[in-house]
Amino acid sequence: MINSDNNITKQINFIGTLISSGKIGDAEPRLQELLKSSSNNSELLHQMGCVKFFQGFYEEAIHYLSSAIKYKKNNSDYYFWRALSYGRKNDNLRAIIDYRKSLSLNANNASCIHNYAKALGREGEWQSAFKQIERAIKIRPEDTDILVTKGFVEYKLDQLEAADHTFKEIIKSQPQHYEAMYFRGFTNLKQKNFEIGWELFDHRWNSPSFLSKRYNFETAEWNGSSRGKKLLIWDEQGPGDQIMCSLFFNKPMNNFDEIFILCDPRLQGIFSRSFDKNITFLPNDYDIKKIKYDEHLSMFGLLKYNAKPDQDPKTNQVILNFDDKEVNRIKGKLKGEKKICGISWFSENNQSGKDRSYSLLNFIKSFGNSMHDYVYVNLQYNSSIEEINQVSRKLGVTIYNDEAIDLFNDIDGLLNLAGACDFIVSIDNTTIHIAGAAGINTHVLLNRPWDWRWLDGINIWYPRTRCYHQEVAVDRNSFLRQTISKICRENN
Repeated sequence: MINSDNNITKQINFIGTLISSGKIGDAEPRLQELLKSSSNNSELLHQMGCVKFFQGFYEEAIHYLSSAIKYKKNNSDYYFWRALSYGRKNDNLRAIIDYRKSLSLNANNASCIHNYAKALGREGEWQSAFKQIERAIKIRPEDTDILVTKGFVEYKLDQLEAADHTFKEIIKSQPQHYEAMYFRGFTNLKQKNFEIGWELFDHRWNSPSFLSKRYNFETAEWNGSSRGKKLLIWDEQGPGDQIMCSLFFNKPMNNFDEIFILCDPRLQGIFSRSFDKNITFLPNDYDIKKIKYDEHLSMFGLLKYNAKPDQDPKTNQVILNFDDKEVNRIKGKLKGEKKICGISWFSENNQSGKDRSYSLLNFIKSFGNSMHDYVYVNLQYNSSIEEINQVSRKLGVTIYNDEAIDLFNDIDGLLNLAGACDFIVSIDNTTIHIAGAAGINTHVLLNRPWDWRWLDGINIWYPRTRCYHQEVAVDRNSFLRQTISKICRENN
């Protein structure tokens, strides 16, 4: 028995070496074989959970780690790895529970504290996240990954000078730390330091946090001033950013005879009817080898060369054209004496959605005494029809939901719905960019911490869009009520 136990221990140690060196394919068959005869061995189950985690099979990882915990409940590593797996499945609350359990068993695991801080941030608990980051730094003061998270949390707390300093110190010790460069870039952009901000933001393509597709080009990147015959502009991020960048799609026309623009397929039709015929819009899965072009530029490159931190949005043109016939059809369904108010109340962004979002019930109730003065139009993609119906019945309001329009995939339909509204009230999401670029009377609620695109809480992009930002001393629910009350007074 002793020899058998010793043999398993040796094999566990060897498999641990394989996993730590990244040889997952070698570790898995050994674990499978050992588990046939030792299915209750908690450490083997833990190791298989780690293997499944690295393979990206998070549900299986949770299964094996839960089995390990069943047989050995007081091992902090088991809870830590299950927390990581829950986090990858976007089950953040379960992840937080496991991080706390792991830390109750081993309070000095800096990696666990670090990941716990990031999980708290995803819940919008930035102050609590900062306390955990300080705790992790005391244990590992030279850990660059933890320091980068410190700077990011400082940014989220609007401690922009502190964040800039943190990133600057990281870059001083590691000049090629692209994550710190990218983060320092948008920190400076939010502070209206556009020159250094855009220079650092260019390093986003080497940052693991920036997930946009990168293309392989055979020509040089356009420098913003040279002349040529054909320019290829390629997409970044989602529809909201692409719409924001579209404010400047016409700018290179003075330098090129023809422009090709890769964009989200959902925007192709809208852009095509809204812009000059010398601009050709193509879906972003189009084979760029079939396009003949002299130079190329990313969409954010257009902002780099053209956006100004003090620009007056009223000088920007209305660029998106909705379908008048479809807009009139929608208005016909909503005809009456009440004004039409478009609403959008949450974001599904994994990093910042919790910071911005409200429940529909709280959102409508914040209209207060003006609640019944409007017909509301649902502009919220991925919204729950059940929730809309429940709130409508409970508050006695009309919330129009056009079942013929898929608000996520049919952006053209969403644009027409927005065009039927007298005014729009929304948190910061794609809806704002669609309505703003179409010149619709739009009001943006900016909860702290708002995105760098809104600088110090102002709009420099869209001609009829107004921003309202939450002050430090005001809680988010009071901000919602006070702001919507103000918007109602201005639109009655």
